Amino acid sequence: MSQRRLQRSRQPWVWITLLGVGAIAACGAAPEAGLDSMASSPSQASRAELAPTEALAPGASDVATGNVATGAVAGEAQPLTAKGSSADTSPRAAPQLIKTAELNLEVANTRDAVASLVQQVRQQQGDVLQLEDQVPLRENLPHFAYVQVRVPQDRLDRTLEQLSSLGEVTQQRLSVEDVANQLVDFEARLRNLKKAEEMTLGIMERSGDVADILQVSQELARIREQIEQINGQLQRLQVQVAYSTINIYLTEPVASVIPPRGDWRGDLTLAWRRSTRSLGQFTQGLVVLAIWLVVYSPYWLVLGGGYLWLYRVLRRRSQP
Repeated sequence: MSQRRLQRSRQPWVWITLLGVGAIAACGAAPEAGLDSMASSPSQASRAELAPTEALAPGASDVATGNVATGAVAGEAQPLTAKGSSADTSPRAAPQLIKTAELNLEVANTRDAVASLVQQVRQQQGDVLQLEDQVPLRENLPHFAYVQVRVPQDRLDRTLEQLSSLGEVTQQRLSVEDVANQLVDFEARLRNLKKAEEMTLGIMERSGDVADILQVSQELARIREQIEQINGQLQRLQVQVAYSTINIYLTEPVASVIPPRGDWRGDLTLAWRRSTRSLGQFTQGLVVLAIWLVVYSPYWLVLGGGYLWLYRVLRRRSQP
């Protein structure tokens, strides 16, 4: 009886603690947002304290409010704002930029340009993420190629300069996105979730009831899942900041030289190529048709047998 009473007395305490842990985990970046708002604009209480100091003599406001300029020791005065307070020197988050570049090139030979491009990217300690080479089926079609590479951000400008030398630049773009606030938000949420994880582990060690342990285990699993998700998003953003992406489009123009008329050797060669290609396509079509007929041969046998049976029945009826 005493053990049951002890377990019942523990249950409200466990539920209240779990609610507190859930609130900490759900807050995420709330403390950081509060700090940002406090840094951007002073609170009402601070304004109320600074207002009476405006009527004081110059220099007395700093003494009254306890704000003594550190530069006064060296004989320098701090710049003051309109309300007598020191200028805002709160540290700001360094910009974290994600850079994405796009480069369109017109080259003389697409295959040679792709090989040189890959070699230059590797020299800059970069990687090739995607490569598509569209070889034309006809001679009057252009040869396209698409390459997506990733290079360290500090070598982006040098890489673009080297890639531009592969051919004639027809179009170039550069987009930049600052994700400093997102990184700060993810780091704050990660810290809060880790604190919630520590509190949940402490609750699990102090809990003695099986039902409470199961409930705490579920809460711990949920918190750890959120930690893994946020940690993955944070690492992905850090990689995008450290490495810049370049999308390169290569185009080999079609030769504009028209072959002279009366060249019977060229005409015969072209006719031979076209005829052999047509023969190959026709043979390939026949082989494909034969395969389809073989695959559907059971159905043809059933239909043929039914036709013969029906023909014999009708023939017997027609005889006297």
